[in-house]
Amino acid sequence: MPEHFNNNGDQGNLEVLRFFLEAQGLQVSATDDAAVADFVLVGDASRAAISHHEQELTRLISVLSSRIAKGLPTLLVGSSYEFFIGKIAELGTHARTTRVSEFRSVTPTAELTVMGYRNSELASGDVQLFGGFIATTLYGPILAKNPELLDLLLLRLGAERANWPEDMLEFVAKIRSEISSD
Repeated sequence: MPEHFNNNGDQGNLEVLRFFLEAQGLQVSATDDAAVADFVLVGDASRAAISHHEQELTRLISVLSSRIAKGLPTLLVGSSYEFFIGKIAELGTHARTTRVSEFRSVTPTAELTVMGYRNSELASGDVQLFGGFIATTLYGPILAKNPELLDLLLLRLGAERANWPEDMLEFVAKIRSEISSD
């Protein structure tokens, strides 16, 4: 239901991924079946949308748990990620605090820094990585702002690292610079 799970342009992650996969000559097609998909995106949504689609989201729990265990390329973003916390054991539980709305830089591993906008009450867990499975409170088209995160998914999908056109890399650097200065 991309029309309901795109609060902050999260569906743009599919476009970025598609762009770089097709640039490598790979075929891309869509499916609604998360159990067989090569990549799954569950984007940020309003509380009303989460509540309305709660049954469908609940049916995804076993599929997402399996995808975490296998490290399959998946992206859970914002409120959708928060919905699954406590329901998918691997995501753990996270204390809640006062809502924080800000641009943030997070270092989930020594080799990876992820930048994005955060609007969450979670006290921790801004980015969790399980192989190619990414769960994050940072939303928007996170892959467009984080080439290393995009490369992680591309490699997990059997593709090569992204070959960014220079003007796109300059734009990403500008965005990241603006985020860092906030």
